[in-house]
Amino acid sequence: MNSKFFYIIFLSLCSFTNIQADPLTSIKTSHAIETLSTDTRDLLKKEMLALETGLKSMVIAYIQGDWDRIGQISQKMHHSYILKQQLTLSQKKELKQKLTLTFIKRDQAFHQLAAELNQITKSKNSVLIQQQINKLTNACLACHQIYATKRFSTLKTMD
Repeated sequence: MNSKFFYIIFLSLCSFTNIQADPLTSIKTSHAIETLSTDTRDLLKKEMLALETGLKSMVIAYIQGDWDRIGQISQKMHHSYILKQQLTLSQKKELKQKLTLTFIKRDQAFHQLAAELNQITKSKNSVLIQQQINKLTNACLACHQIYATKRFSTLKTMD
């Protein structure tokens, strides 16, 4: 199927909120990401692509009522696809030194939302599952609005 179709469905599931960004935090973290070593930056990119794939798969699973699949995906998101599994000790240290505390807390909150979604799927309550998918999506959007406006330039103008 067409990827635009998935985005339309994905966006229709979401209720976006107005996100206020701290410009200094945004600049510092954006710059910090650019200064990461190539290997660390590549792992971060792989992680983001895995999360994107996971969210797309979640939307498909949601419209099919496949709560178990959503649970599996959210569990992988909670445990992280790549970063926790492949980061070396020196790369972990590099991330802690270069990324802001706000960025790290947002990342931790995202993974906690994924863990909560995994638990919610056990209820098989489609409304609660949708609400939690919305929270995950909004967490991605908020982070991108603050830290990835260079890559997603249209997010700068979202109100």
